[in-house]
Amino acid sequence: MKKITIAVLHHSINIGNHFFELSIIHDLQKVFKDEAEIIPVEGRHFYSDLTLAANKKYYLNYGIYTKCDYFVLAGPIFQYITLRKNFEPLFKEMQNNGTQFIYLSAGSSHYTNEEIADVRKFLNEYPPFAISTRDRFTYDVYHDLAKFSHDGICSAFFSSFHYSGYDTPKLGKYMILNFEEGQEPNLNELNFNNYCESIFSAKNINCCSKSSKVNILKSMLLKYPDNYNGIKLIRTLHNFNPSIMKPFIHRNNQFVSVNAYAYLNLFSRAEIVLARRVHACVPALSYGKPAMLFNPTKRVKLFDRVELSDITKKPVILPNDILLKEYNGFVSFLNVLKQAILNK
Repeated sequence: MKKITIAVLHHSINIGNHFFELSIIHDLQKVFKDEAEIIPVEGRHFYSDLTLAANKKYYLNYGIYTKCDYFVLAGPIFQYITLRKNFEPLFKEMQNNGTQFIYLSAGSSHYTNEEIADVRKFLNEYPPFAISTRDRFTYDVYHDLAKFSHDGICSAFFSSFHYSGYDTPKLGKYMILNFEEGQEPNLNELNFNNYCESIFSAKNINCCSKSSKVNILKSMLLKYPDNYNGIKLIRTLHNFNPSIMKPFIHRNNQFVSVNAYAYLNLFSRAEIVLARRVHACVPALSYGKPAMLFNPTKRVKLFDRVELSDITKKPVILPNDILLKEYNGFVSFLNVLKQAILNK
């Protein structure tokens, strides 16, 4: 019997994408075992994203040569215009070769009626075999277009099931600040005896939520300590395609890497994570750590799905029973897909 090939889009606009993609790869390998080959592949046009990219005519669209039975995409993939712009050449080629499309940990981007109409049109042209979403809104507006659908959560929440990490005792206690293009919050408002009882003022939250050249310039004039209240401050940078301003931001203990597991290890051992990025908070919550998001993004629906709507107001912790229930539900869904695929 010919082994089934399942290709997973594995791309790195920022390190946060790796958190849900690696988790998906782990779970597909866990469920399919030796009955399918799970391969991470290139699959979209990156020439417009890379800092050192040349003219489009010089770009090798390597992903278009991928040959597989199923192609898996994840993340905020249901984006207005962008979905077609980045993937239609690849989808046409794959569809002609008999490939079927699976969306796991899938989310929307702008959450507008215009986006819904545009994405639904695309999905009707390239019908999905299966959709598992990361927020309820996305599930409600797209689940009917797939043969199999699941009202799930972001697979980055499952990071702790796949990677336990290692201790770094000499580093001591530390918290993570993820404000690579803006000001950091005033930590005087952080309750170090009970992080989840911290009350941040609206002014404090708003000044950290904004990302602009003016705000970056202001932040360059501030001093950034090595520690606060005896706890080391570690600052994670997630974007591989930094703005022109980032090299001029000098802050202590900045961390950047292409190794997703290094970030997961940092999050798993942190006292607390305060961040502007959604996927700085998600892995921290996976490991049972308190986290707070300083960003009014509509992607906060991802946290609504796990009953953490207050994450933009105060630090929160993800209850383990919710996490375990959602993980078991996702694995069960993958098992349903496995049986449908193998019985074809």
